[in-house]
Amino acid sequence: LAIFILVIVQVFGGVFRPHAPHKGEDGVVEEKKPVRFAWELLHKGSGFGLLGLSLWEVHEGIGLYYGRFGGTDYRAVFWGITGAITGIIFALWVYQKVSASDSSDAEPTKGEKQEESGECTGDDVGEETPKKKETNDVEEEEC
Repeated sequence: LAIFILVIVQVFGGVFRPHAPHKGEDGVVEEKKPVRFAWELLHKGSGFGLLGLSLWEVHEGIGLYYGRFGGTDYRAVFWGITGAITGIIFALWVYQKVSASDSSDAEPTKGEKQEESGECTGDDVGEETPKKKETNDVEEEEC
């Protein structure tokens, strides 16, 4: 019951969170307010705490079931599956961070080059030639 109540509090904390910093017209993001920073720490910390409590609750529940009804103790299986899922999530997180840092060092892609130059080349197979697009009596080319 306690975990359920804490999850409800966590959800309402997420719904009524302080606003994130806004990006100005010049592209500069304003600094986080102390209330937002404190909320982020509390929300993330309580979320990880709830995850830990929930995993412990499942572990203890499997132990109680094994103690009352016998059979096979599946706690090792539970932790094996939990560890495998955690490992996959961690590996994907690392992959995302590495690929994000590689893409910031690399040259812009063809689409980014076209956006910068405003041209549509149509060189590749399957790429469309520029079409005229009418919006509010203004003609624009679209790739």
